[in-house]
Amino acid sequence: MNLEIFVLAICLFSVSYAESAVLNLTDANFDDIIQNNKVVMVKFFAPWCGHCQHLAPEYEKAAEMAIKNNKTFILGELDATVQKQTAEKYGVSGYPTLKLFIEGNIIDFDGERTAEALYAFMDKKSSPPTKELESIEQIKEQVKGKGRRCIFIGDDPSVLTDYINIARDVNEFDFYTTSESVGKEAFPELNSFPAVVLLKDYDEKKAVLAGTWSEQFTDFLKVHQYPIMGKVTREIMDNIFKPSTRKAVVLFRSASSNSAQALEREFEKLALARRSSKYYFMVSDIKSDPEQRLTDYLGLEAKEFPVVEILEENEGELNRYRHKGHVLSSELLKFLENFEAGKIQRYLKSEDIPKTNDGPVIKVVGKTFQSEVISNDMDVLMLFYAEWCGHCKKLHPIYKELAEKLKSIKTLKIANVDSTKNDLVGHVIHGFPTIKMFPANRKDNPIEFEGNRTCLLYTSPSPRDLSTSRMPSSA
Repeated sequence: MNLEIFVLAICLFSVSYAESAVLNLTDANFDDIIQNNKVVMVKFFAPWCGHCQHLAPEYEKAAEMAIKNNKTFILGELDATVQKQTAEKYGVSGYPTLKLFIEGNIIDFDGERTAEALYAFMDKKSSPPTKELESIEQIKEQVKGKGRRCIFIGDDPSVLTDYINIARDVNEFDFYTTSESVGKEAFPELNSFPAVVLLKDYDEKKAVLAGTWSEQFTDFLKVHQYPIMGKVTREIMDNIFKPSTRKAVVLFRSASSNSAQALEREFEKLALARRSSKYYFMVSDIKSDPEQRLTDYLGLEAKEFPVVEILEENEGELNRYRHKGHVLSSELLKFLENFEAGKIQRYLKSEDIPKTNDGPVIKVVGKTFQSEVISNDMDVLMLFYAEWCGHCKKLHPIYKELAEKLKSIKTLKIANVDSTKNDLVGHVIHGFPTIKMFPANRKDNPIEFEGNRTCLLYTSPSPRDLSTSRMPSSA
């Protein structure tokens, strides 16, 4: 059988050449730009990447804000699919990747991908980590202010140095210092120094850490970083999906239901009882972003509400543990205790097994993934998709046509799976659509198609080619 070129998709986007405030970086100019500027944010991107396209206007706006405010830091971008030498040098493996180059140091940016968050991050990193409050009037201004603020009160230079070093690495708070004499006047209730006063817009508004605080300071910041029982925000979403020892405990409920307030009261009792740096306690609906992004990712539907889950990032996978009882504080406390004791099994979602499955594309669900894909001697080409993904919807009829075209190859199975409705242990999907080949003799090492996604091409090989489990190359 001769090799046949089969077009799966056509160009998905166009390129704009408008003048930009973002500096274009290349292999040729990269080192000079970094060496000649103290602070440079670099966006490593791929033109076909949907997340990169979504970030582009926010990144452009952040660069314009820097210019407008006469900041010395700059924002640049590098096409990692073309400028491969530099991308490989800095270990770029996913898109977009954001790195801050600051006087010889490199800091990965993993915060909110908004213009305001990018600008604030760079402004903080390019400024002194703390600001001194010299009078009680300046402290009163901070007490009336907004956001998360920390004030160190004390005169011990070694402890102050520890505080400044921690402040340098924490992005979520604004950090200030003041002398013991001014601090005593501003906060007469304090009687032990050095101390830290943390001011915020939620919960008890003010928290104090005094005495031998330095050993507990980082944990103290984590405890008060978010409300005792908060809503899902973009910042928390980012934290849920990155490696951390902190886990999210989420109550999914309909905010408009008659039982919403009663459910939240019971859940808040749990949050108050188990408040620590180990957990985020949150409530979520399904109606608006970013809550909808989370429920879409988890494949949750409103008909399943109310439900409480623990979400735990583990080597790229998001493990889920579901409470199966009533949303009562006593039952939730027992659920959390059993989770900590290792007595709760991971929740794995799966659609029902299809009653009929004889089409050109085999529908795989969580319950059949092992038998249909892993535990057989066939080559399996698998499309991982999400029901809400626009690119996936465009690809489905083309993928079906490909299956029809290759149905004569008896050692090849063409399949798909909705990754938002089926958990596949050990197979982390970072974007949709994703296509992988599971070779017959290497099921534990599937090969992902990584061609140019503006114009994906597959080469349909002969049965002999497939028997040796060779993935066709992309154009």
